[in-house]
Amino acid sequence: MEENKLKYLFAYFKALGANEAQTSMQIEWNSIDNWYEDFELFKYKDGRTITKKIVPISPIIKIIEELISENMGKIQYNTDLEWDEYFTLYISIFPKENRLVFETASRVKIWNKESFDLKLSDLDDKNYDFIKNIQNGENPISGGEKVTIIDYGFDGYYDHFDVYDLELDNQLLYMGEETREKFWDVVDDIISTKYGKYWADEDTVKGEIRIWGDDIFLNYDYGFFDWQDSESKLEIKI
Repeated sequence: MEENKLKYLFAYFKALGANEAQTSMQIEWNSIDNWYEDFELFKYKDGRTITKKIVPISPIIKIIEELISENMGKIQYNTDLEWDEYFTLYISIFPKENRLVFETASRVKIWNKESFDLKLSDLDDKNYDFIKNIQNGENPISGGEKVTIIDYGFDGYYDHFDVYDLELDNQLLYMGEETREKFWDVVDDIISTKYGKYWADEDTVKGEIRIWGDDIFLNYDYGFFDWQDSESKLEIKI
């Protein structure tokens, strides 16, 4: 059944004189979400490439939709859908070679290693006072003792975060939720100075922070979303 559809598909574009026909569409999980049903035709002649845009006849559109549906499992298998159920599907038809190619691009999280140094005075007043009170032994978490070095790890974005492994002068301490939020506010404040205050809408950070006197040191991975072509493709030939 699929072979008959492919024969009809290739014959149609071959009759138009096309060496290649391309189209693309947005897929939501396992169905077409947005497609203008237009194709760009490529004809190679005398060292030149002649292009033309068309909207194929309805039987061809139906065949394309059926071929996508029948091969959706294989298409998804070749696509990174960890972060988003939407992806772009690219279709290339080579009628003179009796060959159909499905390729995809999806939103993936890209991670970059970063480091960032700044001064305690670069924090906003609220976060500066929070850290300064710990250093001066005026916050209950320090047990009334002055603190030279504050270390902790962090991982998250917006209001989805984790702060862990808090050490004051190399002593590991337990944090309650309120204190954890305050330490995350410090991270958010610092990252905002580099990426802007809306960085956490989609981006993610995970790493470690050290506050030593008036100096702050961050080593972290910064994750952001970008569209990336899938490494593999699905090719069907008859």
